[in-house]
Amino acid sequence: MRLISTRFFRALVLASLLALLATPVFAAAITITLDSAGEVGEFTSLTLNASGNPVISYYDSGNRDLKVAVCGDASCSTKNLTTVDSAGEVGEYTSLALNASGNPVISYYDSSNRDLKVAVCGDATCTTKTLTTVDSAVDVGEYTSLVLNASGNPVISYYDASNSDLKLAICADAACTTKTLTTVDGSGHRGTHTSLVLNASGNPVISYYDPDNSNLNVAVCWDETCTTKTLTIVDSPGFVG
Repeated sequence: MRLISTRFFRALVLASLLALLATPVFAAAITITLDSAGEVGEFTSLTLNASGNPVISYYDSGNRDLKVAVCGDASCSTKNLTTVDSAGEVGEYTSLALNASGNPVISYYDSSNRDLKVAVCGDATCTTKTLTTVDSAVDVGEYTSLVLNASGNPVISYYDASNSDLKLAICADAACTTKTLTTVDGSGHRGTHTSLVLNASGNPVISYYDPDNSNLNVAVCWDETCTTKTLTIVDSPGFVG
């Protein structure tokens, strides 16, 4: 009788454990309004700092400014909101990275002057910063994507609307006061919706949209400044990319 009770108890425990494992456990979603001052929040780019807290660049279309939100905790219940650039109509197409000091570096479009710009923050909340015009050749700087190379210098892919080209800026210093500008794909209307990473050799790899043919393309650079590259159609049936 004792043996039967032990077996029954073990079976009951096992059944309970299996029932627990079969029952999905869902964490409650947390939604926080970070900024509600007018019309804000377009063209966002997000990364997490060393503490795992969100840092977000975005466009304040009400004031036509570039802003950054630096969260004080993982759910962003506390935060610091800073206007990074307010010189005209600035701040669309943001792309954000944090440098080795944990300070934001942001590429973005200056639509007043139709330029590509970069903001390099001097502290974590961007109360001090250096603003640099990276490319000002007529109308350039939409659809930016930014990464920092091994030296901590910005590398930025973007769209040249004047020539309908995919372009790349490789900065020679942290503030991008000197740089190399390269046309990566100039074979027709190319280069919107860019996304950039650096491979193990530090060379750019860029995905982008080809509006002429409605294709998804990728450019693989064989050197840091992309003087040589391979351009490939990744997906072409229909309207993709």
